[in-house]
Amino acid sequence: MISYPFISHITTAEPYGDRAIDHKTERTFNKLCWSNGVFMMNADGSELQVIASNNMTLSVLPGGCHIEGTRGYEASKRDITISAAHPSLKRIDRIVIRMDDSDSVRGIEIYKKEGVPSTTPTAPELIRESNYYELALADVYVMPAATEITNNNIVDVRLDRELCGMVVPAFPTPLNLESISNQYVGLLQSAVEGTAAGNLQNSITKLRRDIRTAEISVIDVHINSPSLESELVDFFGSSISV
Repeated sequence: MISYPFISHITTAEPYGDRAIDHKTERTFNKLCWSNGVFMMNADGSELQVIASNNMTLSVLPGGCHIEGTRGYEASKRDITISAAHPSLKRIDRIVIRMDDSDSVRGIEIYKKEGVPSTTPTAPELIRESNYYELALADVYVMPAATEITNNNIVDVRLDRELCGMVVPAFPTPLNLESISNQYVGLLQSAVEGTAAGNLQNSITKLRRDIRTAEISVIDVHINSPSLESELVDFFGSSISV
């Protein structure tokens, strides 16, 4: 079993530390813990949000991300300029964060992927093969002859799990919460059944079942307790002779 971190002893061969790990081991462990996506830490959810800035310029706000076991953090606002609009056709550009594992890059960076002008434009596809793994932050709708990008032209896709998503624990959270919820409901049911209200409910339910089994009318039931009569009237919707 691979285990870490532990103090390494210096060796005379590779690796120089006998408890050292490589990047692949670290990434594998990170993927066991966290999903891909954006770290949502602020109450306003602004991490790596794409917003309009000035004319054809956009801004990507500070924030962090987790991609396939690697992590990236942008400490300051980043500006991106959108290319000139087509005179008569629409276009969809996509702002992405890309993990590039190639030896010349070895990092995560923000990129603009420019779409193709068309009467029915589509956003550029995400690349998730070879050295690349991309997450989409926003789709930018560039209208014909546009000279300005506004927030109305920007579609935030950070919460779309197929395109990006936010970082969450990698275990199946919904299944775990469903199990906890079922246990909680069971405990509440047990508590109610042991109370006076629960006992009264059970008594009324049994009486109703017995009446139906005997095929008699509720008006044939004669009781000497006005308070119990009131409970029965609420259930059966009929007056009962006392």
